[in-house]
Amino acid sequence: MRTVCSLGPVRGKTGKYGLCFLGVPYGKARRFQPAMPCDPWTGERDCTHFGPFAFETDEKENEWQTHGEDCLNLNIFTPSCEGSRPVLVNLHGGAFQNGAADRVEPFSGEFVYVDVNYRLGVWGFLQIGASSGNNGIGDQILALQWIQREIACFGGDPRRVTVMGLSAGAKSIGALLAAPAARVLFSQAILSSGGTQSIRSRKTAGHIAREFFRFAGCESDPSVLFTMKNEDLLRAQRQMCAGRNSTCLFGPVADGVIIPENWEDELYTGRGWQGRILIGSNRYELFSDEAPRLQDQCRDLYGDNTPLAWRAADALLTGKQPDEAAVRTAWHRVHTDFMYRYYTDLLAGKLGNFLPVWNYSFDFLPATHGFDHGVLFDDCADFPAEKWADFEKMRDILRQIYISFTLGETPSAEGMPVWTMYRAPEYAKMHLDIPCRMESHPQGDSLQGFPPCVIVREEEEESV
Repeated sequence: MRTVCSLGPVRGKTGKYGLCFLGVPYGKARRFQPAMPCDPWTGERDCTHFGPFAFETDEKENEWQTHGEDCLNLNIFTPSCEGSRPVLVNLHGGAFQNGAADRVEPFSGEFVYVDVNYRLGVWGFLQIGASSGNNGIGDQILALQWIQREIACFGGDPRRVTVMGLSAGAKSIGALLAAPAARVLFSQAILSSGGTQSIRSRKTAGHIAREFFRFAGCESDPSVLFTMKNEDLLRAQRQMCAGRNSTCLFGPVADGVIIPENWEDELYTGRGWQGRILIGSNRYELFSDEAPRLQDQCRDLYGDNTPLAWRAADALLTGKQPDEAAVRTAWHRVHTDFMYRYYTDLLAGKLGNFLPVWNYSFDFLPATHGFDHGVLFDDCADFPAEKWADFEKMRDILRQIYISFTLGETPSAEGMPVWTMYRAPEYAKMHLDIPCRMESHPQGDSLQGFPPCVIVREEEEESV
């Protein structure tokens, strides 16, 4: 339960699949600035419990755990510190303002599993100065650099690193694919419900930053944020996010420092990141009977892109009786496709021109946002008991897919059809259900025509 990395000795504990080392530091956070590598330590470091999580807009799910500004730590689960196994690195989701590396075990012992904490919300994605709008992405790059240097001490092979993520985790991977500094840090990626859609312009990031300045009461002098108490920053963030759909408020920026302003020119022409991609989304991402009037969320989600969403909804309702049910179904489709499905297919199609890419649609019901990871990690205790046998089948299929891909093979599972790569002209996609099936989608499998970034705020200042 002990190993020695270049920074010093660490002590872990036993876990389900071998050993776990929790709260291992990989960097030092600095307010609104790029993180620095962490300092070596003397003596054995106790890594038997989680380190601090990042501050979150909503901390209800993990109020039992310490939150802090200096939250740059990761959790490592390994079968053994001997040997050289593939490495699977998880970047958690949560709209870039929530979430944490808080899983107590991975879903398999076939690889070394690493779960990363990084700065969220205004600490990670508020644009003040040249590059602070990308500090959360910079944290992830620093973590991947640490993994390259140190993971061999935990039984991992730095030449075989796969990055996986759900939602904001997948959108983080989209940003990493566009970041030159990350190109050599991983060779495979698994993106669930996310692509490059959150990479916004500096102008959009500036609009959102000025909105936060107003909530923080520092419009005339934003520099006071550098010394403002964390509880006051968090209070202002929660006030800005309250009473609205804040999913798209925070995210990576094409700042010309970490992410080039013309990032598409390299990523989509084969001159950027090289590797293998497994990507997909859930069939009914944002279908919910409990959501408020979906059309009222447009401005929050899309900003200046709002008219495009309205036109898409109107087109879906053409020739139909516009009753409440029909309107709701149309907006469910618009938000599902323009928030997630369109962008996963867009990235898959662009990269599939020159890279091996496998695309999927998770159709196993309810197939809503995040449900695929709930199945993968067996996190669905409330799933109907009468359907539990199918749930277990789907869980086993998903795990086989993730494991085979992580091991460098074509993604596959027992009883599943041969999975062909996603490229023109067939654009074949695996539909994950009981049973699984391959289908071609030459005309696309979602609504089309949204801009490269899901949210744009460049026309006018938002009112508070």
